[in-house]
Amino acid sequence: MQKKFIRRSRCAQAAFIKSCGTVFQLILFLSLFISSNVYSQTCTNANFNDLTVLNPSGGNTATNGLQIQITGAGNFQVLKNGVYQLYGSTISSGSPYNAANGSQGDGLLLFIGNKYYKIKSMTYDPISGYSQATSSLMNVVSNTCSTSGNTQALDIRLSAVAGGLTYYLNLKYSYTIPNNYLTVTYSIEIPSGSTAPVKLAHFLDGAQLLSADESGFVNGAAPYYTVGIGNTPQLYQAFKYNSGTQWSGYYAYGMSGVPGDLDGDAIFNNTIGPTQLTNSYGISLDFGTTPGTYTSTSDILFACNAPTTPPSFSNKAVCAGTSVDLTSLYTGPAPGSNIALRYYDPSGNLIADPTNVTGAGNYTAEYVDTANQCNSPRATIKITNAACSDLSIAYGGVSSTCVKKGSTFTLTYTVNNSAGVANNPVTATLADADPNSYIFQSYTATSGTYDNTTRKWTIPSLGINGASSTITLTYKVGQNPGNIQFIGNATVAGASTDANPANNTIDMTSVYVTPLDNITANNDAITAQPGNNVINVLTNDVLNGASPATLNSNSNTKVTMVSQSVPGALILNADGSVNIPSGTPAGVYTMDYSYCYYTTYGSTTNTCTNCTTARLTVTVTTSCYKPGAVATAGNPALISKVGISSLQRTAAQNSDNFPAVRQGAWLALEARTKGFVVNRIAFNASGNPIGIPPADFVEGMMVYDTTNKCLKMYTSQDGGTTFGWFCITTQTCPD
Repeated sequence: MQKKFIRRSRCAQAAFIKSCGTVFQLILFLSLFISSNVYSQTCTNANFNDLTVLNPSGGNTATNGLQIQITGAGNFQVLKNGVYQLYGSTISSGSPYNAANGSQGDGLLLFIGNKYYKIKSMTYDPISGYSQATSSLMNVVSNTCSTSGNTQALDIRLSAVAGGLTYYLNLKYSYTIPNNYLTVTYSIEIPSGSTAPVKLAHFLDGAQLLSADESGFVNGAAPYYTVGIGNTPQLYQAFKYNSGTQWSGYYAYGMSGVPGDLDGDAIFNNTIGPTQLTNSYGISLDFGTTPGTYTSTSDILFACNAPTTPPSFSNKAVCAGTSVDLTSLYTGPAPGSNIALRYYDPSGNLIADPTNVTGAGNYTAEYVDTANQCNSPRATIKITNAACSDLSIAYGGVSSTCVKKGSTFTLTYTVNNSAGVANNPVTATLADADPNSYIFQSYTATSGTYDNTTRKWTIPSLGINGASSTITLTYKVGQNPGNIQFIGNATVAGASTDANPANNTIDMTSVYVTPLDNITANNDAITAQPGNNVINVLTNDVLNGASPATLNSNSNTKVTMVSQSVPGALILNADGSVNIPSGTPAGVYTMDYSYCYYTTYGSTTNTCTNCTTARLTVTVTTSCYKPGAVATAGNPALISKVGISSLQRTAAQNSDNFPAVRQGAWLALEARTKGFVVNRIAFNASGNPIGIPPADFVEGMMVYDTTNKCLKMYTSQDGGTTFGWFCITTQTCPD
């Protein structure tokens, strides 16, 4: 019965365009010529009797896309590569209800209550529970064309009256050149006061292409189904759900079976026909009874290069909570050009990142032809949970974050298994350290052994349900530290898969110990008269075993006064030198000072304190004058035997017995209007006077150094061991 219906409909279609055979071929040729040269992109005129053609210059080659003819009521025909895709040929103008396949073949039905409305004159077997409305053809309200870039669209507004209320169906056909599919949007407006159920069925007759009827197919998972006929790259037509109200059903079987499949509820029964019995495909929509506007969008596909078989995958058992890369489980060949793999979660939702999914379940995947927006049947990927351990490693801190060079500190790690499954042996690889900064000394561990060469801590047997083991490493701070941060990560792993790899690694690069220089400040005591730079307190202090101590450019390295016995009596300069202000009375003064030293190690600095204190005691003396040695009992007076006088002494003037009267001097000088001038000599870089041979240097020799601007004496400061020229700068009273 079905076969006869198909043949009759084809013959009737041929009769509609005059006859079968050669006349049909001639008319078809003329139709192709007319559609490519007469139809334009403009909308149909006010009576909607003309056709709108999307992509009027296309449809005649393999590369210029589809040409789509649409009547004022929404019937359409598609031309692809010079061949009409739906049963029949070109649509004739003259009525908005004309169609490529006459009164049979494909169509669109709007069900309101127990009546149905249509967009063309059709002859069907009765649909149980429904009857055609008295005015069954929907009224065409408007047609509106639009173009944006290479996308063209036709919006059709239709109306139907039922129970005194007006219902509107808005059809939008949209096409982007040169795709092999078009998009249709159904928008239903249910008026206020309506209580009738509103449904829609749209079905197409693809027998035009088929030398023998093909099998139907459905791919995908709800709501993203693709249903159609052919399912080969050469013979392929299908509806594909896009968005909005979901399909209530789908159909891919013989055209004659459409009415029966809609019987009773106006919903397709998800019927998929076997090979040799299918030439029609369609969808149904149930918009319900509540007044309002409802929209559903689907694509109608006319080509697909996606494989007709599902992709192949292996299954995998993983630890609970562990992420899985679904793409790594693909076992098929590399997909061809424009063919991709698309993955769905167990609920059927598209997965944005299939390389990182979590949770057991039945995932699915399909090939998708990205050029034609079609897909293959789906494959199932089974991800199951396995019993696993949950190892973790934790950093336990260091004994001190600021450690003197040459001193030691400790660092600890703890490994834990929080799950009820063992994973032995357990191996932890600990962070590395710069051997110039931290020199490994030893370790202690609650279990297992440690090899510092490989940095591996091996635990032969670690228990379950919270069992743990701790290791403590001892390091010594080097004298010439380099990188003071620990290097890389510390990781832990067992012999088998772990439930939570995220806690198997810790970043140790933010862990460091700041090396501190070894410094000692020693007490000082001097006797001095007021003046500058009477002593530098660093001279007697020690830095890393060397004296005198020094300063560097670190902003925290400094010498500062802590306190002094008499405020202002002593001045401590930034370089460690000490001044005694002029006018400071004689006496004993003390000053406590702080010496702080820090080495800069990049931008990495813990809050450390590296300071030491000491005390400076200064006995301040002032200038004094003493008379020459005078005679005492047992010590006769020492006369001055040599004198130089500018007084031009006469016998009368010499009555005071000059120079003998000046006691206690080697040489007595006198003058009223004359000054005493010491020889003025320049000194060389070696600190010796120029022009006086060293062989002529005599202890006690004095000259004025014109280079260094001071009176100098050739003398010794170490009791006669060594001699040199020294400035006479301090006025004092030697005994």
